[in-house]
Amino acid sequence: MSKRFSLNQRILFSAALLLVLFISITAAALNRAHFRSTQQALHDTLDTQL
Repeated sequence: MSKRFSLNQRILFSAALLLVLFISITAAALNRAHFRSTQQALHDTLDTQL
C-alpha cells in the first residue's frame, strides 16, 4: 500500500516548486537583460572611439 501525502504537503510541494520555477525564470531573464545592456554599452563605447 502506498502512503498518500496530505493535502497540506501537496500544496506546500506545489508552491515550493512554483517558487523555484519563478525564481529561476526571473534570474535567467535578469541575467539576459544585464548581458544585453553590458554588450550595448560596450558597443556604444566602441562606436564613440571610432
